[in-house]
Parts: sequence; C-alpha cells; structure tokens
Amino acid sequence: MDEPTSSLSEQEVEALFRTVKRLKKEQVAVIYISHRLKELFAIADKVSILRDGRYIKTIPMGEVNEKDLISLMVGREIRAYIDRSETAFGPAVLTLEKAGRRGAFEDVSLEVRQGEIVGLAGLIGAGRTEVLRGIFGVEPFDSGRLYLYGKEERISCPLQAIRRKIGLIPEDRRNQGVMLKKTVRENLTLPCVMKMAKKGFVDTAWEKEESDLYIRKLSIKTPGRNAVTRNLSGGNQQKIVLAKWLLAKAEILLLDEPTRGIDVGAKAEIYALMDQFTREGGSILVVSSELPELLGICDKIYVMAEGKLTGCLANRDITEEMIMHLASVH
Repeated sequence: MDEPTSSLSEQEVEALFRTVKRLKKEQVAVIYISHRLKELFAIADKVSILRDGRYIKTIPMGEVNEKDLISLMVGREIRAYIDRSETAFGPAVLTLEKAGRRGAFEDVSLEVRQGEIVGLAGLIGAGRTEVLRGIFGVEPFDSGRLYLYGKEERISCPLQAIRRKIGLIPEDRRNQGVMLKKTVRENLTLPCVMKMAKKGFVDTAWEKEESDLYIRKLSIKTPGRNAVTRNLSGGNQQKIVLAKWLLAKAEILLLDEPTRGIDVGAKAEIYALMDQFTREGGSILVVSSELPELLGICDKIYVMAEGKLTGCLANRDITEEMIMHLASVH
C-alpha cells in the first residue's frame, strides 16, 4: 500500500486500519508506505528506512520513537514545524465577504493580512479547495466580494490572478501543478515566459539564469535545469511549483495540501520556505487535512463544514479537538 490514506477522512483511515489488522490475522503480509509516521506506529510491526535511494535500517516499531525515525529518514535532526510566535502582521491583503459558488460553498468571509499564514481546515468535501480555486479564478465565485489590498477585484480566470501576483499550488500536484514531461527549467519559468519574451521569442538566456538561481535557492535536487520533472521526487516537484511562483514575484500564495506525499525532510524545507516568504512580506492561505501541520505553521485557522464557514481560531491554545468540533458542525 503506497500512501493509502493521502485523501481519506479520519473515519475512512480507521476503517482501513481495521482491514489491515484483519489481514494480518489471516497471515497476509502487508508492505505499507507512508509519510504519516503516526500511522506506522499504529499498525506496523517493523519499519525499514530508505534515504536518497539507499537502504538505511530495519527496526522493530517498539524500539524506535518518532524523533529517532525522522533523524534516520533525513540523516539529521530537524525541527517539526516553525516558530511564528514573534511574527508581526501588516494590513489585510486578501479579504472575502460572503463569497460563494452554487453547489460548492456559500457565505465564506475571511481575511489574510500581510505576513500571515492562515489555515483553512475541514473534512474532505467541506469546500476548502473550491474556495482557493475561486480566489485563483479557476472556478470563479458567483456571489460575494473579493478585495485585494482593500480594493474590490473580480478574478474570472487564472491569468488575472497571476497578474495580481497570486499563485496557487494545487492539491493534485502531478496533474495540475507541474508538467511532468517538461524540464525543470520549463516548469520554473512558465508563469513568466511570455512576459520575458523578446519580440515573441523565448529568452533562453534568462530562462537558464533564473532556473539555475531558483534551483540553488530552494535546494532542488535535480541533475540540472534540463532534467525531466517526472524523474524528480515528490518533494522536489513541490519545490518547483513553489519556486515558479517565487520567480513570478507572487505576493499571495494559495497552498492546497502543500506537503501531501512528501517526506519529513522535504516538509521541513517547505515550512521554512513558507516562513521566509511571509517574513519577507508575502501572505499565505493554506488548506491541509493534517491538523498537527495547521497547528504547527498557522497564525490563525478558519474551519469549514459542508460548504460553510463554522469558525475562526486565532490563538496559540487551539487544539485538534476544537478544530474537529467546528469541522463536524451540521
């Protein structure tokens, strides 16, 4: 089983675990691949660690804790999340007032300030992804208002969003975030390639210079700028998606499940890049189904249930139980 819970609700995960345990009793062997370490401690008897394509070690689960496992996976000790306690925020850069789209969500009002990381929590089907796609103009709102820096805007397509310095990292990275058959260079420079063209021709010198720069800045592990993107790991593909918006000078990032399917080392690097982006004046609205992730990186968290906003939690005493209570409101 390869990342079998990446798009499952908590109830569905529990049902899967019951099935796995039943299979074990029936003498069926299960190889279970997951970046969610808590799952391994819940169902695995032993764990084998791979790093950079090499076998590291096999250990009985009873002889290892989560911290030790992370160190073996990344080859060093890392901090799980980021410290946002001293972060200062500027004025509102993105505001929704009673935004809605028929059949998806309604009356969604939220605010993201300059320098802020704002979470959007909820169960699968709550409408979180649809809100991000509405802001980016993929599936525009049909009611309510959108304000950027205090000015009302109407965004009806992604090109308009890009021109307003908004970037989207979609939930489905492989089908919507990158062009797998294209090179790292082509993916990195895509949002800017027409803007930087000279008399209608691609500026290849600019492409090479900028792609090399962002490969270095984000520590993207690739044989080079002309490597085919599908051959890179999920974490490095995600860095490419993030890098293309940084290269495009985005000021607002919409992140949908930004660490799904990537290892703990890459997650820590993505969190650090998010933190740096906001400390340099950017703003982030992030959707994640991993509650510890939202609690570890966000300054405040809005919660949705069945297409409606059910609450906003804005202090450091938020718990997973508080979020789940709001996510389950009917």
